[in-house]
Amino acid sequence: MNNKKIKISFFLPLIFLLVVIIIYANNNDYTFESDGVLIALTIDGTEATSFPTTGEFTIEIDCKNGKGKWLPDEKKLVVEEVTGNVKCNIDFTTKTDSDLLSSKITATTVTQGNEGVVNEKSVIDNSSLTNTYKVNQSDYNNLTNDSTYPWTWDSTEETWTSSNHTDSTTSTITFNPSSTGYYQFCYMQSSEKNWDYARISINNEEQFNLKGVSNTSFECKNLGNMTTSDTIKITYKKDGSSSNGNDNVIFYLQGGTYVEDIQEVSVGYRYEGTNPDNYVWFNNEIWRIIGLIPTKTSSGTENLVKIIRKESIGGLAYDAKSSGYTGAWGSNTLYTLLNNYFYGKQDGTDTAYCYGFEATAKAKCDYTSIGINASDYYGSMVKNVYWNTGASGYAVTASAAYTAETSTQTVTGYIGLMSASDYGYASSGSHTSMYSYNNATHTLGNWLYGNGYEWTSIQYSGDASYALRVNYGGSVFSYNAYSGHSVRPVLYLDSSVYVVNGSGTESDPYILGI
Repeated sequence: MNNKKIKISFFLPLIFLLVVIIIYANNNDYTFESDGVLIALTIDGTEATSFPTTGEFTIEIDCKNGKGKWLPDEKKLVVEEVTGNVKCNIDFTTKTDSDLLSSKITATTVTQGNEGVVNEKSVIDNSSLTNTYKVNQSDYNNLTNDSTYPWTWDSTEETWTSSNHTDSTTSTITFNPSSTGYYQFCYMQSSEKNWDYARISINNEEQFNLKGVSNTSFECKNLGNMTTSDTIKITYKKDGSSSNGNDNVIFYLQGGTYVEDIQEVSVGYRYEGTNPDNYVWFNNEIWRIIGLIPTKTSSGTENLVKIIRKESIGGLAYDAKSSGYTGAWGSNTLYTLLNNYFYGKQDGTDTAYCYGFEATAKAKCDYTSIGINASDYYGSMVKNVYWNTGASGYAVTASAAYTAETSTQTVTGYIGLMSASDYGYASSGSHTSMYSYNNATHTLGNWLYGNGYEWTSIQYSGDASYALRVNYGGSVFSYNAYSGHSVRPVLYLDSSVYVVNGSGTESDPYILGI
């Protein structure tokens, strides 16, 4: 019986305090008995015989024969691992700006690729072409058309169309621009977007592919400055699945005058690596800090601390409807379940939102114990914000995902999920295509990985009924919104939240005050 826990009320005024010891035995039995704890107390360096009843303080605790931890919501000191008579030195110091949680995060940074806090920047390329024109058929130099499934030229629309509709076939066309200049590849693809799609290569290096794309109007991607020696190759693969749509891709090359608009923006201070020291004690359990991130609020853009629950609250459907599923955060049932029931400590079991699959498999959604009470100590820390909900692909970099996500900020709420870019930036490996995050570099080096299939709050740009998820192997992919996957609530803390005690490690998490 050597694991003892002592709770001392905040308002007890004496240096020598009679307290109640809660003794937890190995067999989970416990008894209550009285004992004494000797307290040596200072407030802003001055000796005192009673705890302060007003003000905001950081607290240093040093206990002999025990480990002390302050619970600011209960205004109690907990002494754990008691091995004998306990004596605690407790120092209350008036809070300063350097004690804000945001200040703790930015105090020490590392370069990307190391474990810790990285001040991440994203390059947004808004460059465009003006005075554009479609390239004529005669200006596709050194043209090599597929002999078995040739691409057809539409002289009216000035476009090329793939012709292979047979399963397990590939159609390829290659060419060089007739003159040096800036070009775009403009495309419209109608197919089973996750299986039948085009790949675009320059000088035998793939630049991008159209996996997941099924569009009804032309979209364009910048190819940059091309010379007459650059070889462009377009490959359309038809797999062995059944037909869907026209099963083709239509494209044209577009030239024009290049107008450069490249901007570097901050995406926040992000915790990256296998197991950084980003642990916080929130809602009487362990959560972890994603980062200090620019966030849209009713007051404008603020830098707010974003945290995620360490453990999943279970497998839940992203959108538990009988039909008309959506991957759009804010229009789905999981959004309502988390914001109206988890944030509110309510039993949502009997609602229309608590399902593990479609609207047929009920789940466990009783949050009266593990939920957040909006009106209690921890609930007052949670900020109502505009969530980034722009749809994104999965075969993109963390930077590209962030750009897509922040393009839409219309959904407000207290609780969300991690975004696809949050997961991407948590990796200490290079922030390349998140679809390739399935090796030791990106999974073992990513502290957000490890909850199996897990939902993000981002809709898949290739299909409005799909949302992005983290796969069990570590990559980001899309899936039907009616499916059930692991859910870890995410929220933003008010900027006034500060660190009362703790160092941020798992054994000594930040204790938060407000």
